[in-house]
Order: sequence, then C-alpha cells, then structure tokens
Amino acid sequence: MNTGWQEIRRRARLPVLLLVLLLELRPDPTAAQQVVLRSGEHDGFTRLVLDLPEGLGWQGVPGRDGASYLVELARGGFDIRLDDVFRRIGRDRVAAVSALPGGTGVELALACDCVVESSLHDGHLAVLDVRPRRANEPRPAPPPATAQANGAARVEDGTVVETPGAQPGLDLGLLPGLSDATGARRLLPTFDPGPRLVDEARTPAADREIARSFGQSLAEELARSATQGLLDADGPLQEPTEQASPPEDGSGAEADRAAQARDPISAEILAGSAARGFGGTSVLRLGGQRACVEDRRLDLPGWFGEEGEAGAVARLGALRSRLLGEFDRIDTQVQRDLARLYISLGFGAEARTLLRLENDIPDPVLMTLATLTEGGADPAGVFAGQSECPGRAALWAVLGARGLPDTAQIAVPTIMATFEELPLGLRRILGPRLSERLAEEGEFDAARNVLSRLARALGRVTEEMQLAAARIARATGATAEAETLLSELIAAPGELGVAAAVESIDLATAEGHQVPPEMVELTGAYSTERRTTDSRDAIWLAHVRAAWANAEFDRAFAEISGPAEVAAETRLRARTEALEALTASGPDAKFLRHALEPLNLALATVDPGLALQVADRLLALGLPEAAGRWLAGPAPPGRAHDWRLLEARLALASQRPEAAEIALVGLQGDDVLRLRAEAREGMGDFEFAQTAYEQLGDAQNAARLAWLAGDLEATARGEDPVLAEAAALARAAPPEAGMPSLEQGQALAESGKSTIETIRALLAESAVPAL
Repeated sequence: MNTGWQEIRRRARLPVLLLVLLLELRPDPTAAQQVVLRSGEHDGFTRLVLDLPEGLGWQGVPGRDGASYLVELARGGFDIRLDDVFRRIGRDRVAAVSALPGGTGVELALACDCVVESSLHDGHLAVLDVRPRRANEPRPAPPPATAQANGAARVEDGTVVETPGAQPGLDLGLLPGLSDATGARRLLPTFDPGPRLVDEARTPAADREIARSFGQSLAEELARSATQGLLDADGPLQEPTEQASPPEDGSGAEADRAAQARDPISAEILAGSAARGFGGTSVLRLGGQRACVEDRRLDLPGWFGEEGEAGAVARLGALRSRLLGEFDRIDTQVQRDLARLYISLGFGAEARTLLRLENDIPDPVLMTLATLTEGGADPAGVFAGQSECPGRAALWAVLGARGLPDTAQIAVPTIMATFEELPLGLRRILGPRLSERLAEEGEFDAARNVLSRLARALGRVTEEMQLAAARIARATGATAEAETLLSELIAAPGELGVAAAVESIDLATAEGHQVPPEMVELTGAYSTERRTTDSRDAIWLAHVRAAWANAEFDRAFAEISGPAEVAAETRLRARTEALEALTASGPDAKFLRHALEPLNLALATVDPGLALQVADRLLALGLPEAAGRWLAGPAPPGRAHDWRLLEARLALASQRPEAAEIALVGLQGDDVLRLRAEAREGMGDFEFAQTAYEQLGDAQNAARLAWLAGDLEATARGEDPVLAEAAALARAAPPEAGMPSLEQGQALAESGKSTIETIRALLAESAVPAL
C-alpha cells in the first residue's frame, strides 16, 4: 500500500519538477547581449573585428590624447568579450584593449604612432585596421559624431536617430568592394544607372558595354589601390594644417596644384585601354604606380618546393597535423601555407574551403588563384588590367579575364616564363586553357607555343591539348585540320568526348557541311544523359543542329517543340537556326509546312532578317498572302532597301501596282527600276515601262511594251520575231484597188496564209498558262 502511494506522489511531483527545470533554463531577459572582439595579424596592419547586432549604430573616433581610439556604440548594456584578443596578435601596434563603462564600446590603447581605419563589413562587422602612420600624413582628429551603421546616426546629445538611408561607400579592407545602402557588402560593385531614356535601346550595345566596363574597372582599381596603400581618405578625419589657409602673397593657387599633385587619391590614368577609356593599354595606374599584384604573392614554384610532387604531397600531411593548435584553434600561418600548397598542386576547391575556415575575409589573391587553377574566372577583378605587367600577374590576368580590350597589351614573354616555372602538374591543368585564352586574344603563335612547350614537358599530347589545338585551328581558319582533330576526340570518355562532339557539330553547321547520321543519335543520347547538368543547353542545341544539318528537319522541329528543359533563349536560337536552314535548302513541302506553323510565324517580329528570307521564298513559290504574314514586323537593321523591294514585289504579286510604286519611292538602282517598270505596266503606263526596259537593256520586254504602247516602228526593230512580223504586217500598205488578176489572187492567198500563221504564233505566245 505504501509503495502505491509513493508511486502516486512521485508521479505527481514529476510535472512540478519539469516546470522548475524549464524556469531555470529560461533565458534571463536581463542578461547582457555579447559582443565579441576578434583579432588577426596581417602584413602591414593589425585587424580587429567587432561582431555587432544587425542595425546597431556605431562610430570610431580618435582619443583626445592621440594615443587611443574609441569605438562607441549607439546603445549600451552589452557584454563585450575581450578574452581572446591577444591570442593571435602581438602588442606592437595595440598595447591594450578595454571595454567602455556600461558596455557602450571599446577603447584601444595604441602602442605606436598608428592610424586606425574603420569600415563596415557584411552589415554587422565593425572592422578596425591599425597601421603605422605614413610620413607627412596628418594626425587624425576627432570628427563630428556620425554613426556608421545601417540607417542610424548619432547626434550631440548622445541619442540615435534613424536616417532615411545610408549612402553606399567603399570598403577599404583586405578584400575591397562596395557597401550598399543597407550596409551589405559586395565583392564587386554593381551600378544602378537610374532612369533609362526611352531611346536607350537604339544605343549600340558596344557603347553601353564600354561605359559599364569603364565604370566597373575604375571602381575596382580605386578600391584595390586603397587597400595597397596608394590612396588615403581625404575627409573630416584630417585636421587642418597651416597650409590650409591661403597665403596673402597670392601663391595659394600654386600650393593647391602642388598639393593635388601629391594627393594620392587623385587617380592618374596613364596609357589605359581605349575601349574602356584607358588609352593604349589595359593598366590603370593610381598615384603614379602600376596596379600589379606582387610576384611574392604569386610564388607558386616556392610554395610547391624543390622536392617534386612526392615531397609536396608529404608536406601536406605535416601541415594538416599542425593546422589546429591550442584549444583547437586554427594556426593562421599553417592555414596560409597549406592553402598555398593546395594551389600549387591544383587542388583549388580544397584551398578555397580551407581559406574560409574561421576567416570572414579570406585572402583575395589566394582565393582567386584557387578558382583559376580549376578553370574558373576572376569575378572579383583581382588581376583585372594586369595583362601587361612585367611579373607573374600577367599570366593570371589573361587566364582570369573573359576578354581583354582590343588595344590591350599582353606581356607574352613574361607569360611564357611564368608558365615554365609552374609545377608540371599545374602546367598540365592550365596549359590548354591558357592557349585557348591567348588564341581568343589573337595571340595564335603564343597559343601554339604553350601547347608545344607542354607537349615537350609531358612527352605526349593529351586529349585536352588536342581539343585546344582544334579550337586554335578553327580560329585561324584551318577548318580541315580542326575537323580531323575533333573527329579523333569524339570517342574520348567523359566530358571531353561530349565537348568534342558539340564542337564538331558547331563547326560542321558553320561551314555548311552535312553531319553523319550517327552524330544525331550520339548527341541525342548525350542530351538525355546530361539533362540535369550545366552543359544541358549546349548539348541539346548541338543535337538539334545535327538533325537539321543531316536534313532531318521534322526531327529537329519535333525536338524544339518537345518537353526538354532548356532555357527559353536556347530554344529560340534553335528554332531560328533550324528554320533558316530549312529556308535555304529544304524541300518545298517541308518548308511550307513549317514556315506557316504558328510558333515559327512568331519569329517574324523577333528576327526580321529571317523574315526577309522566308518571305522571299514564299513569293518565289507564288504565295503572296503567306509572304505578307512574314512581313508584318519591322525591317531588319541595315536592310531597309531589301525590305522595301520585297514589299514592292509583294504588292505586284497581289495586283496592287500603286502600292508597289509607293514602296519604291526614294530608292535607286536597276532592281528598283525594273520593279517600277512592272508597276507602271500594271497601271497602263506602257511608254514609261518601255523606256525603263530599254534603259535596262532588256530588248525583249522593251519590244513587248512597244507593241502594247502602239509603237509599231520600235516593235518591228525588236528582237522578238513574232512581234516584229506582226508589227510589219500591221504597217504593210493595203493592195491597190483595180481589176483582180490571177497573180493578185495568188499573192493575196499567200499573204492571208502568212497572216494566219503570225496571228496564231502571237496568240500562242500571249496565251494564259494552264493552272
């Protein structure tokens, strides 16, 4: 019995105990929110990062004594953690760090004559870079209090007010970029050009691209040059000096000009790319210096070592074992060395993953090198405009660029020297891609030289090198050589065979050659297997091209109208190409079936050039009404003359000569005169038509119009024997009246017989053809 009551009491206490436990575990609303100060040592500066709550206003101001720096928060009550600040940095630049009373900020005690540069990263990280003050650099003074966070500003009474929006600004940290109005940071700046003009579409695309490229390159170079110490902010942080007041002797203008010449923020654009507004090359120089990444930051041979690949792989294990130090914290030096070794071995993905560990802002140069070793591009523009640099940066600038300006200079000897010093494994990876990039820039000899050097180093020609050689041969016009090289690669396994098949079909269709039937089936299988990959659209388009190049137009249009998941622009391109090929060489029956299909008719307004071709063939087949449906859109750019001629032909075929004459107003040329003669003939102006045909040298039509105009003399002189005889007969004088004789009767009978034959010939020539 007692046991039962104990069980009941135990069960009754259980909910109470759970309630007490929940109350104990409930977060304390009065607990202070933590703000952690992290640190890191970098080449030339010490970085401190405050991880702040989103939207918290803050400001950084120099201390009154000049030996400290204050970070003041918009509100207090924070638990500021400073325990791990000096685990990763020394005390050469920062002697001590302390929290302000009430958790309202942080005070840095500087150990040198240093400058603190503050910036916002990712909308919530207050980044403080402490660096030595340069010579002749003014000492910073406490500026007017302004908050540097999203949508907040500090005023004199210490309150925080919301502003309508913050202005975007440069992020001058290790990885330069722009911060938008919300404080969010971007790796690359983007540009909002504001309201567009109505006629912007008429602006040539090349001009718009030049403007965008110039703006983007300028912003990238400004941010990068500020990071490299070539630019200084010229704002309220600079205290006034005695030279700020203009002297009374009138020498102020010369002093201002001298100051501007020394001002590092004034950008001097020297010999830059004309296509981007830079002049003759693609390098933007700021502060009189060339913006090239230093060779010491690109020392891949040194990172790889002299022990060869076996020695490098052996060092991987040693570095991995030392990566985590005390308290399982990452050793930043080992992290950097291991990432460099990964890059030298071609392990770009591993290097990028490693660099992101416990590092909010990875080294941009190492991150870009890791991407380039895997065949990627340089989206951050780390090597932008450095193709003419005298060091190692030139190779990576060519590899990372999607395309250089036409007038950009390329340091080919430097690129070759840099390529030769790379580890052999990395040369095997980068060589084909480098040769293709050089060929794209018109450096065909250099492109072949890269492949030749790599073949000598490897002792053989790899399939990747053969594909690159085929693309170079095609770019130089050696299509036969390119076709041979590609045909040998089609059977290669994996993505290389797929790329060769796609390239081979693209080359065949561009040259107007027929594609073997087995290629249609092969690309169809590839398209199905890779329908979920990034190469889906390219393979599907190659399959459609192979079908119509092999005269299988029905199959091509069935594939285009099928359920394949491809991009809309790819499907539109395939439909346009297939209909263009069908119009050029397809049989009449298939042409009529697909030309009048509604989905294809929709191309009339999308592609006016194609509409011109289709309408021309429909007119040739005697279908003016169908041709008119294809001429419903605007004329193609640069082909208004051809378009109006076709409109005139359409009007003539529709028995509307007046409309044809109107369509030809203002046009000149023999083709215009011939159509105008046809229009005037339809309007009954035979004399004008006769004169026009005589001017064109068309004697047959001129004689025919002379007959219609009643000009028997001209008709008799014409080359048409039937009309000439009829004109002579009409002009012949009737026989004199008198007593008939046997001789006259015989002549009259012969003349009548000749007249009947002439009339029969004339009627036969002018007979309406049977339908």
